[in-house]
Amino acid sequence: MASAGSGVVYATTVVHRPDEEPYNICLVELDEGARVMGRVEGLAPADVTIGLRVLARLDDDGVTVYAAA
Repeated sequence: MASAGSGVVYATTVVHRPDEEPYNICLVELDEGARVMGRVEGLAPADVTIGLRVLARLDDDGVTVYAAA
């Protein structure tokens, strides 16, 4: 399935690990209907909320991440 990479956060959680900064993991519902796991960058983990519009991009390692749209 081809995707434009835009969608909304369907579910989200904040991961806390010892000696690391907290980060979010989210389930994004793409506009085409598929749901994919990922993380939103550029926001504090607690600011990633259900319904947030996001747009996909590739990070420096070639991993798909999302940014607020």
